[in-house]
Amino acid sequence: MAVRRGRLAPNPKSLAQHSKILRRLSPKCFRSWITSFPRPKGRGVNNRAIVTKVTEQFSDHLRFLEQNLRIGICRVDLSEKRMVWSDGIYDLFDHDRSVQPSREALHQRMHPADRQDREVVNVALQRGISFDDKFRIILRDRRVRWMRSCGEFLFNESGHPDVLLVLMADVTAEQAQRDLLHTKTRYLEALAKLSGATVTTAAPSGRVTNVIYRQPFSKEAKMLGTRCRWAQ
Repeated sequence: MAVRRGRLAPNPKSLAQHSKILRRLSPKCFRSWITSFPRPKGRGVNNRAIVTKVTEQFSDHLRFLEQNLRIGICRVDLSEKRMVWSDGIYDLFDHDRSVQPSREALHQRMHPADRQDREVVNVALQRGISFDDKFRIILRDRRVRWMRSCGEFLFNESGHPDVLLVLMADVTAEQAQRDLLHTKTRYLEALAKLSGATVTTAAPSGRVTNVIYRQPFSKEAKMLGTRCRWAQ
């Protein structure tokens, strides 16, 4: 596969395509800002100057988003079999800028267990449908990070997939919170079973949101008490 490095939005059509997927996959507070690129003013400004200016501003905005949201974009031109990485992909996967963008380079950082389980992505590539996947990567310093990849195909006028855009994000912190919540839930389940009590969680309004463990009720069942502790 041939590769290309450089700006991610080389023409107006690409600019519109990238703005579209960023609006869909980025946080709401950034969606309106992503496409708010001011146009150069003046009678002597031609279309090429406008495109150049907007492209530069797009690149600056994209770089800002990648650094602060820990995201990156991978673009694959299917017809020309070319892959392009934004700076964010290089940073997320801990690759030097001299590394040629390729699927093999991404798999090089992927956790061995997750590298073998790519059915979701493979099916999406075969059918030309969007996908949402999670996997682990191992950086050069042996740190393990969780990644989320959201892919979307862009179609040409004939209705055939022409471009694949993949937005990748570092979700290690979110995954750690989910793991901690899962561990605490299992702990409460074990405690409830040992005590023979029914344990539920509720919102501040009093509405029960989850039944962690339910004991088989009988006539001798008694209320052991309640403990309210709201999560902040």
